[in-house]
Amino acid sequence: MKDKVEINSNTNSNASTNINSSINSSTNNISSNIRNSSRRKSDAYFNKERFDKFLTQLTEFNVADVIFSVGRMPDCRTGNRLVEYKIEKVLTASDTYAIANILLSEKDVDWADFDSKEVSYQIEGVARFRASIYKVTGKLRIVMRIIPNKLRSFQELNLSEEVEKIAYSRAGLILISGKNRQGKSTTIAALIEKINKTRSGHIITLENPIEYIHQESLCLISQREVDEDIKDYQSAVRSALRQSADVIMIGEIRDGETFEAALNVAETGQLVISSIHTDDVQTTFQRIINYYPPQERASICSRLSHTLQTIVTQRLLPMNKEKDSDAMYDLIPALEIFHMTAGIKKLIADQEKLPDIVSYIEENGKDDGMQSFDMHIGQLYKRGLIDKDTVKANATNPEKVFREDIYQKR
Repeated sequence: MKDKVEINSNTNSNASTNINSSINSSTNNISSNIRNSSRRKSDAYFNKERFDKFLTQLTEFNVADVIFSVGRMPDCRTGNRLVEYKIEKVLTASDTYAIANILLSEKDVDWADFDSKEVSYQIEGVARFRASIYKVTGKLRIVMRIIPNKLRSFQELNLSEEVEKIAYSRAGLILISGKNRQGKSTTIAALIEKINKTRSGHIITLENPIEYIHQESLCLISQREVDEDIKDYQSAVRSALRQSADVIMIGEIRDGETFEAALNVAETGQLVISSIHTDDVQTTFQRIINYYPPQERASICSRLSHTLQTIVTQRLLPMNKEKDSDAMYDLIPALEIFHMTAGIKKLIADQEKLPDIVSYIEENGKDDGMQSFDMHIGQLYKRGLIDKDTVKANATNPEKVFREDIYQKR
């Protein structure tokens, strides 16, 4: 990718040196350009103009996150590394409060009682940003995720046709799972965009905060934000039933009340798409079942067998450096894909058989478009997209991945 080649132009240096030298060089340029710009009458390094120029610079290096902490230079996450972005001085408490005030705009904040806040921020024509403002030992820290303006296609995201097919679902519950920073929001945005461009209907998104902005194509789209348009996910999901929704997207399921609301709506015939912080299909089922008391777990398994359609779990893996030196910071998704089939329904009906789901996927699920993580990791290894060390670090059973004929690298 071109925006990554700039960072990695000195291919003989190690990764951290390359990023640091490129970022430091660009820092000198941006610093010289804005050193004489007007400053607020305070000791804060950032005013809005300088802050926007700084964030714009980061978007050119494919930085995923930037973290502002008292006593440090800004830390940038590129690929799976955190590197320093050198500015004229380390950040002070005045700096982090100044950044927080820029992000919160004109909102009144009682800093004495402040705990944390999730907000969105936009630089017109550049990008959107998801910001988390919180306290660490009484000092403000801000983490910002960069959200590109352009929605990427399934092909650009290295997502398979099997994932793209999910957008043609008309009803039921779709869960995109994975740990933090594994691309869940981006995959959901691609699904929403596919629906928007392939059929008519009303899509309601419930987000905290709004991330990707969808331009209406064939669908009417209502993007609603917690604390701005809605009080919470649970009540907003229930309200969506009265708002003629065909598709409801819930930014994240964090608790049993939100899951129950999502399941109830999916049971009425709407398509519900959401994310959940779980590491694989097995732990997704465990998380859901644990939302309910023991006496209700048999019932929830039955409800899931009729309403849950698909679970896609993502893990972003570092691409093989030998494959393409210019892509040394690229990450590629490994996917575990689960669909509700007749055979799976029998397993789910008996809670004690839930641990057998992954074995069933590996033995019987290929024809139905299913795959375990090890199956997909094996395919990525065979294609030379990941190396042996990545297989060993991420596969459940690395020896089986290397041994099985269908996974072997040729």
